[in-house]
Amino acid sequence: QEKKMAAAREEAERQKIVIEKIQQQGEECSQRLSQVEHERDKLQISNQELKSMCEQLKTDLHRAAETISNLKESVARQEEEEKRRWEQEARRVEEEESSLISSAKLEMEREMNRLKKSMEAQILSLERELDEERKSSMEQQKSLQ
Repeated sequence: QEKKMAAAREEAERQKIVIEKIQQQGEECSQRLSQVEHERDKLQISNQELKSMCEQLKTDLHRAAETISNLKESVARQEEEEKRRWEQEARRVEEEESSLISSAKLEMEREMNRLKKSMEAQILSLERELDEERKSSMEQQKSLQ
C-alpha cells in the first residue's frame, strides 16, 4: 500500500511537472500570440496607412494629369492665338505696303501729269515764241527786200 501511495505520489509529481510544463508552454504560446497579434495590428495599421497614401497618390496623379492636360490645351490655344496674331499682322503689313505703294503710284502719276502739263505748256509757249520769231524774221526779211 505504501508502494502504491509512493507510486501515486510519483505519478502525481510527474503529472504536476507535465502540467507545469504545459502551463509554461501555454503562457509562452499566449505571449507569442499576443506578440503576433500586436505585430498583426501594426501591419494592419501600416497597411491602412499605405492604402491611404496610395489613394492620395492616385488622387495627386489624377490631378497632375488634369493639370498637364489643361496646360497642353492652354499652350495649344496660346500658340493658335499667336499664329492668328502673326497672320493678322502679316496681312496688316501687306495691306499697309499695298496702300503705300498705291499712294506712291498715285502721287507719281499726279507728278507725271503735272510735269507733262508743265512741259506741254512750255512747249506751247516755245512754239508761240518760235512762231513770233518766224513772223518777226519774215517781216524783217520782207522789209529788207
